[in-house]
Amino acid sequence: MRTLSLSLSLVTALAVAATACGSDDTLTASDFIADYGGGVCAKAFECMSTFPGTPAEFSASFGASEAACPGTLGIISGAQLQTSVDAGRVIFDATLGGQCVSAIAAFTCPNFWTASAPPAACSTALMGTVAVGGTCTIGAECVSGACDGTCLAPGVTGGASDAGAAVLASHAVE
Repeated sequence: MRTLSLSLSLVTALAVAATACGSDDTLTASDFIADYGGGVCAKAFECMSTFPGTPAEFSASFGASEAACPGTLGIISGAQLQTSVDAGRVIFDATLGGQCVSAIAAFTCPNFWTASAPPAACSTALMGTVAVGGTCTIGAECVSGACDGTCLAPGVTGGASDAGAAVLASHAVE
């Protein structure tokens, strides 16, 4: 069960989430989050037969269908993320975003379930600019990645804005 818990944490961290975009500097934040969520969900459903838990645990983690998966994971909307990027509250690196999506697509099923950390590019493609105590609408805006209307200190959990805090290295949403 420890492996399942660690694996689900990684997959959830991979999940802020269908096609590999490569390292295209024209990738927008909105496209990235759609490709990222779609990529994580596509890989999860591709690898469902090797999931290290029960079918009920899979459905609870990823939803009943690939289409429902991004909502189950708490992936923020592209428009919501793009608004934060346009306002300077999130810095988006298109090259790293493309590398992240490509890395997820390249996972083999055993690696997808057992990797202990998300691909490095996934942890740094989005960087929040709002300091602890600042006003936020999504976790991605915060340097800490945690938001309950105010950016929280690292390791502190909050309200509804943190429902998907593990998604994309703590860049999650309401």
